[in-house]
Amino acid sequence: MCNNYITFVPMEKMKTLGDGTPISYTINVRGQLIDLGEPLVMGIMNVTPDSFYANSRVQTAEAIRQRAHQIVAQGAKIIDIGACSTRPGGVVVSAEEEMQRLAFALPIVKEAEPDAILSIDTFHADIARRTIEEFGADIINDVEEGKDPEMFRTVAELGAPYILMSTAANLHDMLIDFSREVQELRDLGQKDIILDPGFGFGKDPCSGQLRAIKRHGTVASNGTSHPCRH
Repeated sequence: MCNNYITFVPMEKMKTLGDGTPISYTINVRGQLIDLGEPLVMGIMNVTPDSFYANSRVQTAEAIRQRAHQIVAQGAKIIDIGACSTRPGGVVVSAEEEMQRLAFALPIVKEAEPDAILSIDTFHADIARRTIEEFGADIINDVEEGKDPEMFRTVAELGAPYILMSTAANLHDMLIDFSREVQELRDLGQKDIILDPGFGFGKDPCSGQLRAIKRHGTVASNGTSHPCRH
């Protein structure tokens, strides 16, 4: 089993109000406040033939349905659906094909597990908009750190929680980039931002990964992370 998880730092490390009361960390999912004070499990579903984690790959209607049931049965509250493999050396499909795969899978997942929160793993702003507006997805999970120039504005207009994953090669650049990007998103009106250090993405395989893990709390103080990628 490979499930991502989202969690904030322990309560004693959280920012506090003037009277010392810890700030409650939540995200707004279609009007429902989701508490992130405790770990929240995100299960992976890839509607692709070639994603890195083989057990996450599903393509038929029945396989998609069974995977959705499996994820929820294992304790996940969020199902993260990807339709374009991001594994090293993988083939990046067109935005049209990615959207076709999602358009097929999303109605099946929503029917199978109507109470699950649906996250869409995409780096295309147009796909982010369509999956939220037309298919009722809840969260956008961007593994390309806002590479699409329209992504930040799009998620701000949609008002959906946004997972921003770092592709920086080292901790120094990651923190600088996150600081700038979060400010850009705030200026556009984006409220719920989840920061992902991007373990396995763009980092030096030894020193870059280890430093990011050791300084995980520095990143978590500004957002959340989910280190088991696909």
